[in-house]
Amino acid sequence: MEQTEIVIIGAGVWGSATAAQLARRGHDVLALDRWTPPHPNGSHSGRTRLARQSMHEGSGYVPLSERTFQLWAELEAEYGAEILRREGALIIDRPDGPLYAASRDSLDLGGWDYEMWTPQKAMAAHPALHVADDEMVIYEPGARLLLVEPALRVLHEDARRHGVRFVLGEQALSWEFDGAGVVVRTDARTVRADRLLITAGVYGPDLIGVDLPLQVERQILVTWEAGPELAGAPLLYWGDAELGPTSGGYGCPEPGGHYKFAIHHEGTVGHPDDLDKTVGEADLKAMRDLLARRLPGLTRAHLEAKTCMYTNTPDEGWIFDRHPGGDQVVYATGDSGRSFRYAPAIGECLADLVEGEARADLDFLRPARFRQSPAV
Repeated sequence: MEQTEIVIIGAGVWGSATAAQLARRGHDVLALDRWTPPHPNGSHSGRTRLARQSMHEGSGYVPLSERTFQLWAELEAEYGAEILRREGALIIDRPDGPLYAASRDSLDLGGWDYEMWTPQKAMAAHPALHVADDEMVIYEPGARLLLVEPALRVLHEDARRHGVRFVLGEQALSWEFDGAGVVVRTDARTVRADRLLITAGVYGPDLIGVDLPLQVERQILVTWEAGPELAGAPLLYWGDAELGPTSGGYGCPEPGGHYKFAIHHEGTVGHPDDLDKTVGEADLKAMRDLLARRLPGLTRAHLEAKTCMYTNTPDEGWIFDRHPGGDQVVYATGDSGRSFRYAPAIGECLADLVEGEARADLDFLRPARFRQSPAV
């Protein structure tokens, strides 16, 4: 039986960022993954991510947003890589929609620059865009475009440089407590460790061993050539009441002169092994219908379509906690489609939890929030 100090199950963006943090602090870390990132079997499909400073899920994320941009900048400088491009973003929603007030509040709380635009100003700046008269527009100049593959490559390189051992293409099958430690079994080995971190993405619900309110949701990503109607288009994030009360779409430039759009939520829910990884005509119709309301001039055929998956919680917030069976196991799940940009800050947070630090500032991410009785 192999022996190590810390095992991490899941070496995607959360797991690799945490592995690097722990190794930088002198820990012996073994990181396992069923696949070799980047891969299409999780939540990091596609070439880019929209990296806003703002958020609409609560004030607790504001310091994490500030910290993550600092850490990405440090990694870019250290490894000579471009990970973030400053593009600016338009956030569009009804005044009573899920994005508008919360995004504006977070920008105020973080002290980040933004401008309020009228629909007419937004459409004058970007003629292909349609904004209804009753919608509000926030221009966030500090929003970035995040490049997925360079980000993952740098996180893995950073981890390896500091001594992390990656075992990729090997599936973790189970784990169990073993005295003060844990035993992890894969399809090729058995490892005993002092501590375990589970950052298994969409497969987290299979491995964590705690009853959590999680749903894995299929999403589609569709890419177009950035023709005249998309020339100079900013990052876009918008609510769409016709899709659902908390749903909408987002779009961002892609390398090679392309532009990607995605529907946020309203996807099929199920086990990740059972969700369809192909994109059919019904998916494309849903995307065309969404874009007809926001970019009515985009009528050309798409270039590429693929799927990714979210692991959702009821409040779209993450879940970080120690296992109720023993503090030597920490788990993190519930990305809810909005976590990639936070990866370096998440790595710091999870490394602290693995080391036993209390981190009261992260209590809002504990699953106890779903078990609290309403006030009488």
